Formats: sequence, structure tokens, C-alpha cells
Amino acid sequence: MKSQPMTARHDLTVWRNDDYYEYLIRVIGLDLTNTALAMEVRRGGDVAGAPLIPLAKVKEGVNGATYETQGIHVRSVKVINGVQETLVAFRIDRGTLQALPYLGERGSASDFEYAFVIGGQTRLRGLFTLPAHAYRSDAAPANRQPVYDSRYVRQERAPDPGLTLTISLQSGVTLVIDGAGLVSASAGQADAAAERAAEALSQLEAITTKIPRAVDSYAEREAIPLAMRGNGLRVYVKGERDFEWSDLLFGPGSWTGRLTEEELTRRALQHGTQGQDTIDGLPATLAAQAGAIADLQARLSFSTLRVESFTVTPSQAELGSSVASLAMAWSYTGTPSGQLIERSDGQRVTGIAPFERAAVAEKLPVPAGVLIIGDSQAWEWAPEYAAALGLPLALSARPAQTIFKQAIIVGADPLTVTLVNGMLPAAGTKATVTLVNGGVTTAANPAAILHSALTGVDTIQIDLAVAGGTRRCTLSHDITNALDTYKIEQAAGGAAVAVADGALAVPTFKAMAATTHRVVIMAGHNDMRRDDPAGSFIGIRARTDSIMALCADNLNPVQLNDFWPAANAEEIALIPYIQAHSQWLRDKFPGAIAIDNAGRTLWERLRQSDKTIPASLRKSGDSLHLNADGRTAWTAHQQEDNAAHRAAVAPASTTATFTLRARAAIPGLPVVESTATATVRFSNKGHAGFIDKASGITSADANGMALSWWAESVARTLTTTAAAAGYLWYSQPSSQADPSAFKVNGFAVTPAKTLRNHTTATGQVVQYADFLLSNRLSAGAVMSMEIFA
Repeated sequence: MKSQPMTARHDLTVWRNDDYYEYLIRVIGLDLTNTALAMEVRRGGDVAGAPLIPLAKVKEGVNGATYETQGIHVRSVKVINGVQETLVAFRIDRGTLQALPYLGERGSASDFEYAFVIGGQTRLRGLFTLPAHAYRSDAAPANRQPVYDSRYVRQERAPDPGLTLTISLQSGVTLVIDGAGLVSASAGQADAAAERAAEALSQLEAITTKIPRAVDSYAEREAIPLAMRGNGLRVYVKGERDFEWSDLLFGPGSWTGRLTEEELTRRALQHGTQGQDTIDGLPATLAAQAGAIADLQARLSFSTLRVESFTVTPSQAELGSSVASLAMAWSYTGTPSGQLIERSDGQRVTGIAPFERAAVAEKLPVPAGVLIIGDSQAWEWAPEYAAALGLPLALSARPAQTIFKQAIIVGADPLTVTLVNGMLPAAGTKATVTLVNGGVTTAANPAAILHSALTGVDTIQIDLAVAGGTRRCTLSHDITNALDTYKIEQAAGGAAVAVADGALAVPTFKAMAATTHRVVIMAGHNDMRRDDPAGSFIGIRARTDSIMALCADNLNPVQLNDFWPAANAEEIALIPYIQAHSQWLRDKFPGAIAIDNAGRTLWERLRQSDKTIPASLRKSGDSLHLNADGRTAWTAHQQEDNAAHRAAVAPASTTATFTLRARAAIPGLPVVESTATATVRFSNKGHAGFIDKASGITSADANGMALSWWAESVARTLTTTAAAAGYLWYSQPSSQADPSAFKVNGFAVTPAKTLRNHTTATGQVVQYADFLLSNRLSAGAVMSMEIFA
């Protein structure tokens, strides 16, 4: 009969505004590598609804998780003196903690409750307390009454560094706060054993280079030169016994035979003792000897560490290429304990465990585009701004979209889906999505990201987690005909595959945000009346933090805009709160908030004296949305900010430097590091050749032309032969200056020019200038082209 598990209690104290919270727990007695772990934080026991903080088990390298991903991590698993020990970490992001409500009066702590479950059994519970704190309290609600009587201010204890749970086979639990005492009897014995082993190894190291530990005969023992015999040297004569050399004051010294295990046992029986004089047996001695020799050999290898060569091929690649497309090779003298390949901008490209290449990051230079995040105001204005920049547009904004949905749709917050029958059909067949983030697909679900004010069918692309990897899929919503139904269909060529309930779905907008896209954010208006009625905007600010953190992680140039009230009584009454939120944006993200030449935010530029947008800039009969003049004014505001504060868009070419860092870190010895670098040039390509079209060439047509080159200069001379009848085309990225003149077979021509967005061979959308250089020519025609800068 299985006994009822025992549960320990330990209260946690957490600073709300620190960059993150991580709490370590040593669990002694279990290996939790493959055990289900979960933790929930609620206002109290038996409180209905979703938990305020649900923590699930995460594993680095799985579904994009890293060492810093929020969740429950198994940091390490060890076996010490036969006892399993797992180091578990709770990690919670600052945005999650700041989203927790403030309870009680100002200056008092906010108390919640948590429970930690191991393998379906509650092992740890207690208070989850957020004390009042002076650091980063800008967003704390100002409308709470202060605590006037100090007698009612509870003294909070400071956060402790961690604790230890010892779980016995009988389901017992012992809790010890680290630093307050011994973990357990077994852990104490393990520590003592480790100390004895370290002492023995230290003694062995002092003499391990003199002679072997074991010899075949007494003759071999006597053949050891006197100069090699040191006081305390032990030699085992195989089949006989262990001998120890003792230096004498006069004379060379002598060997003393040590008692065998059998002799010690016989003596203990004869004298009634417990054999306190017992010595280490032969197997332990030989194992220690082998370990000491291996350790010294390793130290020698580490001390000579040097990178002999490091190459990355090819030396030039198309913009948007992944690291996986590059071949990296290296060689060493000596042996590293760890190695790392990183970009010159600090981006970690390849993490390498000792002697083993790990997963490869996919971030490399890509052409610039513009990603616009927001609601109906940004959705209407986005195409005009992208056209003004001359950049391809990625539009995640949706009419009537809340910032909570905006954070999910760009991958700043997680999205999970559950499918009917847990199956993703083969390409060409759609499956029904029953749950998103654990809720049904209705407008009431804050994670129903495709519910908006659009009509018809809305879609986004996602990468869905399946066994062994991900599948590119289209998530769709027929808003007009099936309001509460979401469908999913995988890309061409995909076979049917099982999908776990609550599988992670990462929108491709996240990958776009992870490149050098220019990002525009206008978020929050649709939440204005749904958030804290006192105007603290806690939820809006937490989600803004999430989106900004995603962009900051990827070093994207961001333009953050405030929002404005509609010209009606309800929203005009909220102006003081909106104004406070706008100031918070300026204070929180001073380098990202878009400012025009007069130092004004977007709302400040557009508004009139009563702080609403004038009718001359709004659509007729609309109290909120901008007309053509208003959108033009918005674009002008952003362009002034671009010119004054934003870096230029990504160049047509750039060079990435990769550095291989090899390290040897041995306790007690100086760290040895050796480095080598290699560079790769990344560029867009130009194309020329015959296409049997007089207009409307596609990306496939452009990429398939017979000639291509690195588009780093304009002037060039080219020759091509028509494999089939067609028209002669020349295509180059529009970021390059147009050629000043063209000659075909020695004759000057004035070609027709068309600007088009082409998808390159690496999957990046780049604007090209396509020039038609000839009429339709027959197969076999040989044409030379002179292009002048």
C-alpha cells in the first residue's frame, strides 16, 4: 500500500520589480529529469479560475527554451555517495511578477499562496509574498490608502537563497533552508566522503609522477632507484601485499609491509577490536591511482591548449542565410574543457559542450523590413508608412485587437493550441483547434488572437511543435461564416502527425521580430476601458514590457507610439490616465518612444487644446480613426523621428565576424583561453538573363535567371545566351543606386523599370528594381550588357 506523501511548508518572499526571480531547491532522494513538475500561484487555496502564475517544466533547447526561460528548470542531477540529488530552479520573469495585483494598503505586502507538485504529488506549499519595495515602484497604483499605523506593518523577512527537500522512500519529506544546517544524514556522509577522497587524491598527486603503483615481483620493487623512493611511497607487489617506504635518518631507508584485509580481520577477531587500523583496499587504491594519473594527463593537455585553425565557408553568402548553411571547422593543440562560437556583436551563434557540437542559432544579417504591431489605427496606417520607407511590410496589427493578443501574435507571450483528436492532418486538410492557451476559441478568450473587427478569413503562419521538431502551419479564422471556429492546416508536403494537447505554436512574426526589421508599436487603446478603472494600466504596461523585451533581445530599431482618446465624453474623462501612461512610456523607454523635431510624441503632435484629435484629421463621423491627412501627419512624425534618432535601414551588404573561443578551466590552475576569428561577407544578389515575359516577373523568375552576382557595386559587364526564346531582364536591389546608362551589344538602351518585392532564395523579402532591356529574342541569341554606375 502506497503511503500518503508528506508536504513541507516554506514561505517565499519575492521582490516584484527585480529583473527576474530565481529560487533553487535541492531535492535529495529523486532524479527529476523525466518527472512532471508544476507550480501554481493563486490568491489563496481553492480560488477558482486560472492561476495567477502557472509554472511548467521547461528544458533548454526544447521549443526554443533557454537557460533564462520562465518555468521550472532541472539545473543538474548528481549521485553523491549513492544518493540522487536534483537541483531545481523556479524562474519567473519580471513582467509576470509585475502583473500580479497589489493587495491591501499602500506599503503593505501582497500575500498569495503557491504549491509545488512533483510527479503529481504536492511536496511544498506556503505563502508567496511580494513585500512593498522602493525599487522600480513607478507603476504601483497610487490610489491605495497608506498604512498609517506602524503596528500593523508586518516585518517581512528577506528572500532566502534556496532550500533542500529530502524525500525518503516512505514518502517522508525533510525541509532545510540552505545555510541553516546539514541537509540530511546521507548528504552529510556524502560530503565527508568527498572531502576524504579529495584529501587522498591530493596526497597521491604529490608522488604520482615518480613510479608505477604496482609491480609484478619483489625484484621489480628492489629495482626502483633510491632517488625515486620518497617517504610514504607505497608499492603493491602483485599477489603479495602493499609496502610503504620509510626514509631513515642514517642509511637509505626500508620497506614496511602493510597488513592485508584478511590479516586485519583475523587480528580484530583475536583481540576483540573493531579493526580501527583498516586501510584502503587494493581496488580503491588502484582506482585512485588511475584517476590521479588521468587528472594529471588532462591538466597537461589543458595547459598546452591552442587553437591552430578556424575556418568558416563559404566566405560570402546571401543575406538571410542561416548559420546552419555555413561550414565551420577548427583544430586544437591540447584539449578544451569548453568552446563557443559567437558573432562579433556578442550574439552567441553556436554553443558547444565539451567535444560535442550543439544546436545552432539561426540569426544572421537579413534585409530590413517593417513590422507593425497594434490595433485598427496602426492597421489602417501601416501600408502608407511601409511605402514611405520603401520597405516590405509585415503586419501583425488587427482592428479591435487588445495588447494582450498583440503580445501573443508576435511571440512575446506564449501561444498553445489543442487540436481535435490530437492529430494534425496531412497537407491539404484542415483540423479544428479546440483550445488556445487552454480556453475555447471565442471572443471571451483573451488569447483568441484572430478575433478582431476584420471580415472574411484571417490567417497567420505558425511553427507548431510536434514530436521531433516543428511543422509550418496556417492558423485561420473565418470571421464572417464561423465566428468561434479556428482551423489549422500544415504547409505543402507535410504528412499527418500527432500533436500533444497544449502544443506550443510560435507565430512567424516572432522570427521577423528576431531579424533587423524596423518595428513600430502602437498598443493599448483597446484595453483602456478594460484595465484597472483607476488608470494604473498594469496589464497594458506588462504586455508592453514583453513586446519591448522581445525587440530589445534582438537589437531591433523600435518606434513606440502613445495612443489618444476618442472625441467622446467617456474617453475624454480618461485623459488624465492616458496622459500619465504616455509619460510612463517616455520615462520607461526614452530611446524607443517616437519623438518629432519639436520633441513631441505622436499624440502631442496631433491633438488640439482639449487633447482630442481634431475633426480635420479624423474620418467623417468617426471620433477616433485618422483620415488621409491624419495618416500623412503620422508618417511625417515617424520620419522626423527616423532622421533624428534611428539608424539607417540595414545595408545591402554586411560582414559578420565569428570568433571561436576555447577555454581550459581547471580548479587550482589559471584559466587558459585561445581564440581565432573568421569572417563571412553577406550580400544581396543581382540577376540577369532571359525570361519569356514582357512584364510581371515573379520571385522564381528573378532567382532563376542565368546570371547572378553579389550586388555590392553597380558597374559591370555581362554576357548571356538565350536557352529559349524570351526577353532580356536585369534586376538589382532597389537599395542600390540606379545605373546611369545601359548598353546592349554596344547600343544604348533606355529600359522600362519596375519596383517589385521579391522573395530571395534565402526566404527574405527584398525590394528589387527590374529593368526590361530588350524585345523578345530567339533561342540562341547571345547578348552582352554594359551597366554604368
